[in-house]
Amino acid sequence: MNKKNGVLGFVALLLFHQLIFAQSIGNILSSNQANNTSLIRFDNKTTVFSEQQAIAYLKSLSGSYKRTSFENMEPATMDQYGIYHKKYQQQYKNIPVENGVIILHSKNSIVNSVTCNLKKNININIYPSISKAEALTFALDYVGSSEYMWEDQAEEQLLKKIKKDLSASYFPEGKLCIYDKKNKYNLSKYYLSYKFDIYSKNPTQRQVIYVNAMDGSIIYCYDKFTDASAVGETRYSGTKTFETLHSLEGYLLRDNTRGNGIITKNLNFLGEEFGAYCTNIPYASAVDYVDDDNNWSAQEYDNFLKDNAAIEAHWATQVTYDYFNENFNRNSFDNQSAPIWVYLNPCENYENAFWDGIRITIGGGYLIHDNFACVDVIAHELGHAITGAEIGDHDVIYEPGAVEEGISDIWASCVEHYVNPNRNIWQIMDQISLNSYCERDLQNPKQKGMPDTYMGQYWINELSNDNGGIHTNCTVLGHWFYLLSEGGTGVNDNGDFYHVEGIGIEEASKIIYSTVTNYMTPNTGFEAFKQFTMQVANNMYCEYCVAYTSILNAWHAVGLGEPVSYYESYLMVDQNLSNIENIFAASNIVEANSHIYNGSGIDFVSGKNIIFSPGFHAEDCFLKASICACGEIDNTGYKSIQESYSETEDIQNVSPLKEKDVAIFPNPSRGTFSIQTPIEQYSVKIINSRGQEIYSNNDNNQNITIELNTEPGIYFIKITNANSQYIKKLIISK
Repeated sequence: MNKKNGVLGFVALLLFHQLIFAQSIGNILSSNQANNTSLIRFDNKTTVFSEQQAIAYLKSLSGSYKRTSFENMEPATMDQYGIYHKKYQQQYKNIPVENGVIILHSKNSIVNSVTCNLKKNININIYPSISKAEALTFALDYVGSSEYMWEDQAEEQLLKKIKKDLSASYFPEGKLCIYDKKNKYNLSKYYLSYKFDIYSKNPTQRQVIYVNAMDGSIIYCYDKFTDASAVGETRYSGTKTFETLHSLEGYLLRDNTRGNGIITKNLNFLGEEFGAYCTNIPYASAVDYVDDDNNWSAQEYDNFLKDNAAIEAHWATQVTYDYFNENFNRNSFDNQSAPIWVYLNPCENYENAFWDGIRITIGGGYLIHDNFACVDVIAHELGHAITGAEIGDHDVIYEPGAVEEGISDIWASCVEHYVNPNRNIWQIMDQISLNSYCERDLQNPKQKGMPDTYMGQYWINELSNDNGGIHTNCTVLGHWFYLLSEGGTGVNDNGDFYHVEGIGIEEASKIIYSTVTNYMTPNTGFEAFKQFTMQVANNMYCEYCVAYTSILNAWHAVGLGEPVSYYESYLMVDQNLSNIENIFAASNIVEANSHIYNGSGIDFVSGKNIIFSPGFHAEDCFLKASICACGEIDNTGYKSIQESYSETEDIQNVSPLKEKDVAIFPNPSRGTFSIQTPIEQYSVKIINSRGQEIYSNNDNNQNITIELNTEPGIYFIKITNANSQYIKKLIISK
């Protein structure tokens, strides 16, 4: 036979196969490829593919039709939708192709799609030049361990017991395969290889090694212990679980499961002290923390070098990553999987930590602080990293610098709450103090000589003082966030009374994150940040919602803006309205106890509830009642009242008590107050700002004293007798 004609005949046959399949594959719906794996979907309405036909089609795609085959790897499985999934191993001249796997997905014996990691255009010599035994020698020389698991008879016997197989062994049998090693251009280059699974005992590690079957060179090696869950004693947070990396040296404080990694390293105090600063830090000389058994115990690491601080830092960085990932779907500080490098011990006696745009550097402390590797410091520094990633290069002086520091303090409190909500999350760096104090207190900034009011007491304006007081003035923003989260009542440095209803730290953090990522610019000061948060609030809530009013009132509390006086948290509507147009009663909760008639118009708008109390009466008027919940409006519609409308029977003779008839003192009160009135028999009800009745007494006689054990805030006292009533606001302060 003419060799040339034979080649031409084979090419013609291959083209024939591809042509036949091309004609019947007009039914491919899609072929989406990612990481060299594609999903091919077939349109079964035009052509029905059996498993054999689907495999033949894949062979036609391989570029080596006659030399490619597929061996069934395991029995087919069926899912809850009745679809069978069958896995095959690709082979070239009956030699397995590493990672060459296809999965046929079929129903009623008809293939509707294929998951395909097909290795194409293989054309290599399949006859090895070295033996398997010689290849193993090359592999063991590469690993270089002093002892292997198969050399320990106790380990061998335990394996047989675990596997329930008397022939089981750790000894690396090795197998011949074809390995696809891609070059830097992601182009395939195939090698005939011996694959060995080598389990070492000293050091403990397990590696898969591919040895070139032609010359004994090592083509590729990977560690089967790449990511390990470790247990260790942190410096401040007790026993924690965290991710490490197993290498030839041992277990390292490296985590490859989050983004592109979290790497914690030791600078061994190689930097130079320069007053309170650390200079000439040799980051390239940093070394890994290494443990031999992945049990990072206090016995080993709670030493004079404070090595357990590295465990704390590594774990704290992981949980900070997790906080932003779980709550905001953020992947690392840049949201693009950037690795997070953490360096400890830059120089002796260094009492600081910082983010330099590339990495976190953590000082070991000295006279005032212990090692700075605590959760709130790590979260604070990664907060800087996130802000920098969002707004780019910026000056860190005066108000913009204070705003950024405030944001980082906020994230410190949020991550601490995420890790342990039972701690005092509002104190910054309290865990590392050697003198039982914190650096900043967001709940009570003045306790640390820092401002809680914009431009108020302790505010710093001089550039020479901490770049314009960025680490001092920042507590204004932190205190705003505290009040927004927890609520509070008091008087600020401007002499303004404030009351804020807390919305919870989880809800408040959403406002901060959206503000930083969507609105903030490099020169954002306090007023601009306030406006940005209000825009975010406008996007998230309606203006009658508790959250919206709380944001405004929290800004008022720290000296920025007016309180929400247009509508209150709880509003009683009890006056009789006649011949009045467009009365607007807005609140989070509205209780209507009035008479409305003769052409009046009233619009009740509430963030929570509208309550028509007994005695409410409307006649020949225009009434609208609507509830504006967070993010949506539930409008009960307009109601034109032509006939009598009452919640209960009309009580036309009810008249309000006058101010002079009732005295309530002291008001504000710390919880104990008195009521004096000439009325002999009356009932008292006290209602909180959420519309909940917290006190009731129906048998009172003139002068009484009430003691309330309740939270600070605004309350409403309702006094009623047979033909009169009185409603008064009561303020409970700290």
